[in-house]
Amino acid sequence: MFFESNRSSRDGLVAVGTVVMNRLRSGEYGNTVCAVVGQKGQFAPGVLSRKMNSAALPDVTAAADAVLKGERHPAVKNAMFFHTAGLRFPYKNMHYVLQAGGNAFYEKRSRRHRLQRSNQDMQVAEAAASQEKTAEIPQKAVAAERPRQRSVSSRDMAFATQIRSAATGRSAGTVAVEEPATVAAAEEMTVTLPENGIPLPQKRASIPSAGAGLVQQASATTADLVGQSTLSYEADPKAADAIGALIAAQARPMRQ
Repeated sequence: MFFESNRSSRDGLVAVGTVVMNRLRSGEYGNTVCAVVGQKGQFAPGVLSRKMNSAALPDVTAAADAVLKGERHPAVKNAMFFHTAGLRFPYKNMHYVLQAGGNAFYEKRSRRHRLQRSNQDMQVAEAAASQEKTAEIPQKAVAAERPRQRSVSSRDMAFATQIRSAATGRSAGTVAVEEPATVAAAEEMTVTLPENGIPLPQKRASIPSAGAGLVQQASATTADLVGQSTLSYEADPKAADAIGALIAAQARPMRQ
């Protein structure tokens, strides 16, 4: 580190130290730090024997201690080579990762290695795209499973009010369909029945306080007549006869 890098650049010092440790880890350049840095033709001549005379020695020593304790330059990654910055070489397998402390650090990548990296990048991209598609499927499934709402026509509602009117003894004039007594302030559709028996929708009217006692219960027969609404009642025999007569008098077309 002292002889190979600019001593005023801690980045450069740690980068050189990272290259040394990468070579040691690979097992291809020696099994000790001294064996790695002393290998012939690899680092500056005399690195194990020349004196280190510089005021920067304490900084270099501190950086070396940090590398021995596990610090690595993040940009160097797995690179095991560097040369003086500014030099150019015609080789196509030199993949540069960092320039620091007067040196250019690089990895040697063969054509096969480049193809493998390219394939890995493609696989990562495909996996990410597949995860996005998978995340979209549950949302579409939820949207598809939402039940469709069935509306009740004004004619069906009017016919239901006629039936209940007959059961409760009210006239066939203006009938208010009332909510259960638990609703504090409700509005219902008021339907006016002219003499010809054809219901006409009118404006909404507030429920009078005296009418909060009407009972609504689920009835399968009434639900079929009003498009599966839940209007029903309890009737005595007299009221039931009145309902039957009213149903028989209705001339209703078949549903399409």
